[in-house]
Amino acid sequence: KSAPGTKLGSVKTRMSFVLAGKESISRTHYAIRRLLKIICSHLKGVVLFIDDMHWSDKATLELLRSIVLDGEIPSLLIVGAY
Repeated sequence: KSAPGTKLGSVKTRMSFVLAGKESISRTHYAIRRLLKIICSHLKGVVLFIDDMHWSDKATLELLRSIVLDGEIPSLLIVGAY
């Protein structure tokens, strides 16, 4: 038999992995947006062309959403093609 609290402990462990994963994704999005801000602020204009968008997974679309909603990235044009 399992010890009391083992089930709760495993739930807490799984939840911490989920939170750590979300934090990691958030940090990655921030780093990419920061990189784009630096690049775009030094150039007159940047075009980010993404081909085969119909193959994009949820994580890629969430990253694109994060980039599009960031109002501090100057002179960035995003073009997507199917």
